[in-house]
Amino acid sequence: MLKKFIDYKRNQIIINKKESDKNVIIVDRGRYTPALKACLIAAAINLKYKYNVKVLTSKKKDDLIIDFYKSFGIEDFIYGVNIGSFIKNIYKFILSFINFIKSGLIISCHSMDWFVNKFEIKGIKVGDLIYDSYIRKKQRYLKPKKDFFFYYLLFRTIFKVVKILNLVKTINIKFVIIGTMTYGNNDAIFCRIAIKQKIKVLEAVTFEKKSSILEYDNNDLKYGPRSIHFDKIQRKKLNDIKLSKNFLNKFIKKRFESKIKFIHQINDDVKIANKTKVQLSRNDFLIKFAPKKKYKKIIIFALHAFSDAPHGAGYDICFRDFYSYFTETIDKIVNLKNKDVLWIVRPHPLSNFYGEKNVAENYLKKFNQKNLILCPKGLSTKNLLEICDTVLTLKGTIALELATIGKKSITCGYPLYSNFGISFEVNSKNKYFKILNKAHKINYKLPKKKELLAKKLLYYMELVIPFKAME
Repeated sequence: MLKKFIDYKRNQIIINKKESDKNVIIVDRGRYTPALKACLIAAAINLKYKYNVKVLTSKKKDDLIIDFYKSFGIEDFIYGVNIGSFIKNIYKFILSFINFIKSGLIISCHSMDWFVNKFEIKGIKVGDLIYDSYIRKKQRYLKPKKDFFFYYLLFRTIFKVVKILNLVKTINIKFVIIGTMTYGNNDAIFCRIAIKQKIKVLEAVTFEKKSSILEYDNNDLKYGPRSIHFDKIQRKKLNDIKLSKNFLNKFIKKRFESKIKFIHQINDDVKIANKTKVQLSRNDFLIKFAPKKKYKKIIIFALHAFSDAPHGAGYDICFRDFYSYFTETIDKIVNLKNKDVLWIVRPHPLSNFYGEKNVAENYLKKFNQKNLILCPKGLSTKNLLEICDTVLTLKGTIALELATIGKKSITCGYPLYSNFGISFEVNSKNKYFKILNKAHKINYKLPKKKELLAKKLLYYMELVIPFKAME
């Protein structure tokens, strides 16, 4: 089927060679759906601005995806931004090796936290990209260390930065089209280099039947491309939505019942989290699961999937990654003198999918803390939110869900719903641990006006295109 599609006679030529020194660069991921979207964006730019289109790829010339691009009319390819091309790029290899030695010496003198937050190559922040690639598999987030694989990723990233920086210097680039902004790959690296060089960076995104084109800027890298407060286009979209209280209440009800197809949230997450019909009151929960019947506060600690690109939704977070957020929070809870809070640890609904079965459970076994328990299975997210007083999350959607029923959460970093006054937002470890010290004294009730705003935010996030498009 694919070969039939890329046959020149079947697929239409929509990209043509132009008499221009200005270019659009498509950064190839080796995947056909992102490639198709990129070609359609490039075709529109090619037609309107008369810019030429080139493809940057790590694939070989005889790879089928190269023919896929050619079937649209693309003739120019830039090969070899990968380790296998070192021999053909001996100068860049030597330059990369020198930078690798320098970087290795600097990194050896610093912690992994410093590396994630501060490490740069040629002025390009890449420590978080390398780290997210490092912990993606084999549960390396458990004990991250500077091993052979870490230094392999470091050298590979340095080479890519050197090669792409040289490309930007030698070719007049006006647009870069990427397929993702996460992990230490060509897309994410080119994205950061292009933004620094004031080159427009675009990505086509589709959720269900709604599509949009992202245009990235520094705020998107720091706070995430869906962060509403830091994006004037999204703020305007949100403000323009006029919905009645009755309409929003019906939407929230349907959402918890998984009767809506979402745009931002993964449907499976919500279905799994709310599939049970068990419904417990606060008192029933305490009688059945808690070591004692009365607590001043019940707090849900909602975990993220540990290996799932912790810096992909903005690199400015309070902790090294999702796992360190979990372990350091647990360590703090264990050392708190006040025992009038029942802490309930809830693993991510898709933790098994990410190969993280029993990771949180095994860590909790280290402690014999009566007021620190694992979330019982069989309870829906909605039921848990009704039972608890508040939720701890780095930047999870569960905090926004909590706000829709009139309660404030405690968040770290910059969730996409930050700066709207619907949660206690802490942007440093020190402030976060201080608020945990007094968690039993805080009033988490959310004003009705803010509760309504939270419902509007969740509606916007789920059913309105949650991205800024090109102006």
